[in-house]
Amino acid sequence: MVALPNIYETASLPSSGSKSLIENGQYKAVIVASEWKDIRTAGGKMLVISVILTEGRFANTEFTERLNIINANEQAVKAAYQTLARISEAVGFTSTPADSEALHNKPFMVDITTKQGDVMLDTEGKAKYEGTVPKRYSDYSEIKKYSPLITGGTNPFSVAAAPAPTTPSFGWSS
Repeated sequence: MVALPNIYETASLPSSGSKSLIENGQYKAVIVASEWKDIRTAGGKMLVISVILTEGRFANTEFTERLNIINANEQAVKAAYQTLARISEAVGFTSTPADSEALHNKPFMVDITTKQGDVMLDTEGKAKYEGTVPKRYSDYSEIKKYSPLITGGTNPFSVAAAPAPTTPSFGWSS
């Protein structure tokens, strides 16, 4: 069993099927967790980040970012680091941190877009149909942009750079 650090009320979450759909707009959010997960590519790993909306009608709705930080596909790695850099900038860092935990619990804004699911294709690239209606994947909401939380013209959470790892001090000098 794993003790969870927070409790989120689920009764007010909007849903369509098994996924939450959010109105297009800008929302305040925080990262509440991050972890490494293996991917199918040999030796590949992704950083999985849990982003929670913190205010308004859709408060406590969770989004998951999957960033292919270690991957044989250079394009995937580049895209992952660009997203990580955008998140880092949104919380006030000038570079990505050495530890993803430095991003936790720092408020920022996200732009959410809800899209209609794409048409399902068969192995020949033709649309699949249910009767006369094309089959579609589920509609979905996604984070399109990360930006700083601006209050009174400045970002109160701004820092010069990601915190450097600390070295324990033992009270003596050399």
